[in-house]
Amino acid sequence: MTGTPTAATADVTDDREIEPDMRFSLANERTALAWVRTCLGLIAAAAAVTHLVPERTPAWLTCALVVAFAAAAVLTGAAATTRFRTVHRALRRGQDYHPPREITVLATVLIVISVAVVIVSLSYHA
Repeated sequence: MTGTPTAATADVTDDREIEPDMRFSLANERTALAWVRTCLGLIAAAAAVTHLVPERTPAWLTCALVVAFAAAAVLTGAAATTRFRTVHRALRRGQDYHPPREITVLATVLIVISVAVVIVSLSYHA
């Protein structure tokens, strides 16, 4: 990552770890909070599915959509925690870190769920 803190931009606390520039730590925290907001949005989507899908929709299908959104929320929350810790550790050790794979996985899961919601809404709403 460009801009990874080094001894020149951070206070050295011991041989292995550095105290990263506060800007990097705060950026990591903001990113983690964005993941948490996404998690909360997915929980809201799970709750909304029960009210927004047409009444003629089979109960098992509504339940499956609710579970899919709730599971995506759980995975997002877990990914947020894991990612925050990984980046925090890399910052303290002055190591580079790579873009998260979790974003691609989450986006794919949400696309599949969204397509399912649209299909259900269109097929049972008409």
